[in-house]
Amino acid sequence: MSENENNLNLKNLFNEKIKNINLSVNSMAIANEENYKKIINEVLEAKHRKNKTSLDYRRLNRYDIIKVGEINKLIFPLHKSENNEVKYYLHNDEIYDVLEKSHKETGHGGLHKMIYHLKNGYVNISRPVIQLYLNNCVTCLKKRVSKKRGVVVKPMVFNEVNARGQVDLIDMQSCHDGGYKFILNYQDHLSKFVILRALKTKTAAEVTYHLIDIFCTFGAPSILQSDNGREFVNCIIDELKNMWPQLKIIHGKPCHSQSQGSVERANRDVQDILRAWMSDNKSNKWSEGLRFCQFQKNSSYHSGIKQSPFEVLFGRKAQLGLTSSALSENILKTLNSENDLEQAISSLELINYELNKREVSEDNILEQALTESEDNILEQVSTVNESVLEEITIVQGKINKNKKLAVSSLHHQAKRMKIDSILKYPIVSIGTNVTLPVLDVDGSKEDSRNIIGVIIEITTDDLYKIGTKNGIIAQLTIQS
Repeated sequence: MSENENNLNLKNLFNEKIKNINLSVNSMAIANEENYKKIINEVLEAKHRKNKTSLDYRRLNRYDIIKVGEINKLIFPLHKSENNEVKYYLHNDEIYDVLEKSHKETGHGGLHKMIYHLKNGYVNISRPVIQLYLNNCVTCLKKRVSKKRGVVVKPMVFNEVNARGQVDLIDMQSCHDGGYKFILNYQDHLSKFVILRALKTKTAAEVTYHLIDIFCTFGAPSILQSDNGREFVNCIIDELKNMWPQLKIIHGKPCHSQSQGSVERANRDVQDILRAWMSDNKSNKWSEGLRFCQFQKNSSYHSGIKQSPFEVLFGRKAQLGLTSSALSENILKTLNSENDLEQAISSLELINYELNKREVSEDNILEQALTESEDNILEQVSTVNESVLEEITIVQGKINKNKKLAVSSLHHQAKRMKIDSILKYPIVSIGTNVTLPVLDVDGSKEDSRNIIGVIIEITTDDLYKIGTKNGIIAQLTIQS
């Protein structure tokens, strides 16, 4: 069976199952194109009816119409939409194609990433419908992994962007791309923003060369750490001092990836997104797809910070050119120049209405719009510098707000992880003998897998200080 035939079968299967789902959980679902057009006609009649009924007001409170060229589209009322964003209604026959497009744009992202990506453009795509699509994605089924156990050490939260950076290498030797055999994954701990580079070797010199390029763009962190081992970080820091004498960075404490799940998850996400890109583009050149993988990772929703990494740094969602605009895909295909874009924007005729009984003529609306436009242009010309400064202030305010949300969300995540661990394991007391696993990066193949210790102190946060025959372990732990 060809790929096109397989996709068609999946689409038909999806369209059959979605009917039952929407009947039971989605009151805003629209069964098919016929019902979609029927609702459009009812909304248009309600708009133009002088003596509106209660049913008319209910319809106008739920729906509005936007005219793109000669085609009427059903949208959520702009006056109820946040930031006046255009959000389309879809009928069941359209949903599969929209989900497929969104799924690929998020690098075959999971449920939360899909919901986050779709919520600003569409109204009536429910969570169960998205999950139905994901359950039938072959690429996603192949990349699923089993759940990990609880955390091992105290979760870490940092209050400033670029205070602590994590550098790790992803081994790609089994599917090397020409001379490239490794991926450098640099991540900021607070924003979760990642920067990826293809490497030919894993020497400290090559890693440092790329890190300096990153630091010269985003600034250098105060603390640098890695799950590739303390010796690896020390070599990098020494090399950084040689190449950039003015730079002062210290290495962080060894941190197991399960302590926050962030690094391990980021590495796995990168590989999953990259694998999906290679599959979608029929290419083995993963070094070329790395930049697209980086964009998808940074613009996708991160459950730990309740937003995308891009929003934490820049105070706005990542834009994909005109694809991120309210223009429909059919219109976008016809655009080749700025003149085409201006004509397309002017062709968008929003059919406005008011929920009260006062009727405003089209001539008055047009005259008012033209007058307001002229006044706005004159005002913008005379106060351009103040407008720019005001815009910068607004953006800075959004960045600070997003940063506070990220910090708050990470604190909540850390607290939840600790509570889950406490509930999962029995209470232990001072003097209890325990075993602690030796991290792969801290031990050799000849070392034991575990260290025998005894609990010598329990903090008020239910964290444990462990003593061994070689001394006290500096890092507090929780049960796992």
